[in-house]
Amino acid sequence: MPRRRHLLLLALALGAPLVAATASPAAQAATPVLNVVDAPQGTVVGPTAVVRFQVRRARVVRCRLDGRLLARCATPLRLERLRPGRRVLRITARNAHGSRAVVLRFTVAAPARPRIAVTARPEADALARSARVEWTATGTVTRTTCALDGAPPARCRSPRALAGLRPGQHELVV
Repeated sequence: MPRRRHLLLLALALGAPLVAATASPAAQAATPVLNVVDAPQGTVVGPTAVVRFQVRRARVVRCRLDGRLLARCATPLRLERLRPGRRVLRITARNAHGSRAVVLRFTVAAPARPRIAVTARPEADALARSARVEWTATGTVTRTTCALDGAPPARCRSPRALAGLRPGQHELVV
C-alpha cells in the first residue's frame, strides 16, 4: 500500500509569502515533542531565571538566548548573570523528521539594592572589651558580611557579638 502524503499550507502573517511543505502522517507523529513546564513570565527580579521543559523524540536540543547559542541546553536550564532588559529564549528540538521550537520572552529587572539600618549599637565606652551590634536589612539580600577593623569580610548575621576587643575605637563594616 503506498504512503499517503498530505500538503500543509501555512500563512505566517497578512501579506507574508505562502510556505508549503509535505509530510506523511508517520513523519508528523515522529517529530519531536517540546513542552515548557515552568518558565519566567513577565518580569524576573534578579540575575537568575530557571526554565524547565520536556522533550521527547529529539536528537538535538539547542537553546539560544538573545540570538546567542548556549553551551548547555538541558532541563532545568539555569540562566545566570542576566543583565537587566528584555530577553528572548528560543528552545529548538530536532530529529530527522522535523523540529519544534518554543520562544519565551521575559524582562529582567535589577534587584532592589540592600539598605542597612543599625537598630542597636554599643555605647561609646573606650574601655569596653565587648560589644553588641544589631541591624536590619531591606531590599534584595543574598548574604551579609561583616569586617571588623579592616579584616577580610566574613559571613555574619544580626545581632553580632564582638568580644576580645582592645581598648579604643573600632569599625564594623556590614
